Amino acid sequence: MTGGVLFCWWRVAPVYFSVEIHEKLISKWFPKKSQINQLGMLAWIILVSELKQELMSKRVIDLITSEGASGGLVKEYSKKDDISELASIFWEIVSGNGISIYLDRAYVIADGA
Repeated sequence: MTGGVLFCWWRVAPVYFSVEIHEKLISKWFPKKSQINQLGMLAWIILVSELKQELMSKRVIDLITSEGASGGLVKEYSKKDDISELASIFWEIVSGNGISIYLDRAYVIADGA
């Protein structure tokens, strides 16, 4: 499962989504214990793909909790073909729709509750 939240000044409420990712897609990625980097990148691909008309010509700040996903998108390249392919898809959508995007790592701080 992957998902995300988009806060926009022009919307009354945030846009949020979660999507179950089928094993068929995950099986195409390089096998490893966790696919968190790919899932984080995929969440942003889904978001910019679904909202590309609304985000067109806008400035967007992208905060990703997964360091690997953030790094893959920032560098636009990886030794792993699955990461490079996802980064390529993301940047194709972003650049094709004139979205100006700033990518950074989001840090989650737990309050111990």
